[in-house]
Amino acid sequence: MAGYRVYRNESTTALVSLRSPSYSDRTLSPGTEYRYTVRAYDRAGNESTASNAQAATTPSAAIAPEAPGAVLALPADSKATVSWVAPNDGGSAITRYVVTRNPGGESQQLTGNVTTTEVSGLTNGNHYTFAVLATNAVGDSPLSASSASVTPTAAAGRLPAFPISHAASARFLQDRAGAPFPILGRTAWFLVSLSQADYRVFLSDTAARGYNTIELHVLNHDPRGNRPPFAGNGELPFLKRLDGQRWTGALTYSDIGAEAPDFSTPNPAYWAYVDALLAECEAKGLLVFFFPAYVGFEGGEQGWMREMVANGASRMSHYGTWIATRYVNRKNLVWMAGGDYASFDWSESNVEAALLSALRAVPGQQSTQLSAEWESQSIATDQSRFGTLMTLQGVYDWTGHVALHGRRAYSHRPPRPAFLLEEPYDEEGPDGLNVNRQATQPVRRFQWAGWLSSIGGYISGNGYVWPFAAEWERHLDTQGSRDMARLNGFIRSIAWWQLVPSGLDGMKTLVISGGGKSAGEADYVTAAATRAGTLLVAYVPPAHTGSITIDATVMSGPARARWFNPATALSIDAGAVANTGSRMFAPPADNGTGFADWVLVIEKN
Repeated sequence: MAGYRVYRNESTTALVSLRSPSYSDRTLSPGTEYRYTVRAYDRAGNESTASNAQAATTPSAAIAPEAPGAVLALPADSKATVSWVAPNDGGSAITRYVVTRNPGGESQQLTGNVTTTEVSGLTNGNHYTFAVLATNAVGDSPLSASSASVTPTAAAGRLPAFPISHAASARFLQDRAGAPFPILGRTAWFLVSLSQADYRVFLSDTAARGYNTIELHVLNHDPRGNRPPFAGNGELPFLKRLDGQRWTGALTYSDIGAEAPDFSTPNPAYWAYVDALLAECEAKGLLVFFFPAYVGFEGGEQGWMREMVANGASRMSHYGTWIATRYVNRKNLVWMAGGDYASFDWSESNVEAALLSALRAVPGQQSTQLSAEWESQSIATDQSRFGTLMTLQGVYDWTGHVALHGRRAYSHRPPRPAFLLEEPYDEEGPDGLNVNRQATQPVRRFQWAGWLSSIGGYISGNGYVWPFAAEWERHLDTQGSRDMARLNGFIRSIAWWQLVPSGLDGMKTLVISGGGKSAGEADYVTAAATRAGTLLVAYVPPAHTGSITIDATVMSGPARARWFNPATALSIDAGAVANTGSRMFAPPADNGTGFADWVLVIEKN
């Protein structure tokens, strides 16, 4: 089955085609009954019989909107980016929003149904909160709850100076100016397939949420994604087949040795489109984890391994030299090997080796970092032939045991910057596509645990967004993406680069009681602290019950504790902490999302 088609009333034309088993119809009139049926369809376009019709009647009279939700502010230099979730419009289109800042009470009016704005004229060093109301033809909504307090600073809005490199400790990345660079990433596998207007929508939304990194494959093959293997300008990456004939973009073959695309025949129009996309990423301060040839799960249809083997080592070496030479001066790349597969046979290993060897051999490259996605429950250095080449230690676990493998990545010697590369994605569980039974909400638990166990950062994803299929824009703003914006803001607000995971590299065991069974279990409390004893952060996951006890001697002086809410970015004071003995903490109850995950933060006075 390829997807579903939704039909409304008696129409014989589908209202929408989509992969997910849910759809919101926003093209309705008040006081009207609508009837819907659904048909499944396969890759050949064949449809099932229609479902039983379901009827619904819209309210007859419009009312004022509800209050906007989830107001989020991200600080910059003398300004802040404020975003919110559009409320129920009450049956009448929202015509404006009013954003009010405090202190000062100054307001900014925005026409249309926008959900983000930049508020300028703020004073660096001052604390600000923001609230929003919506207006339709009937009237104004109630004022929203205020955002968490943010503090603009001159450094907050500075874009990173690429390229990135290892810090002296090899525990994290830094930019060209020496500023610590946390990997705050968002998966965008099929971004190259979008039009320029659409990829700008995605990149703007990404930057506005505080991400500084995206991940993509520059060649698209996976049939689950948008129009593989075409770019957003309709061009193909290669001009010819291996038999010399023009390649039409076909990805199924009668004779792959003749019909597969020839990797030594790049199409200038395709790659010019990629050039512009990468330049746009750099202009927005975005690092790009860049697969030149994603090999695909078990070397199958999700990637290019079959075509790579058909091309042979010589052509793959040519492609590696060509692509590294093309991007020799591109500063915002991390080269990526593999692609959900690591158990190569002899021929597969040889073509991957040819690509990587040629790519790394090109002199004078600005972007020199290399990592990999091999297979679930692995880290980048695990692969027997290529692991030693890795300069960044990515952690991949589709099952969600991210703390276990994050700690393994951090412990590897010699050290490399470690980070969470992939984990169960947002809306890929029962609340969405239902393709990963581990991807239950709240998926933020994977990013918090993955980051605190590896320190270098994380990359997250959404099952509807990464393929950029129908209605992907509707899934840019979810509880999951808002949670990541809050995590991004939290990481940027602390000296994250000084953190050391509990019990590793000379750090004391921080949670001495109530910390869960083990790093591979759902109730495990992931914690890290600075060697200087100035900061401790511990994530208590939703599966945890009871209190936790912290070794307070890790702090170098009297401190203050607070509970940070990962679902709102608001904090609850948890009292003074003496730096002697131990201290028990009882997490608060429901954080407002139906879950009780909290972040304990202890900061030296």
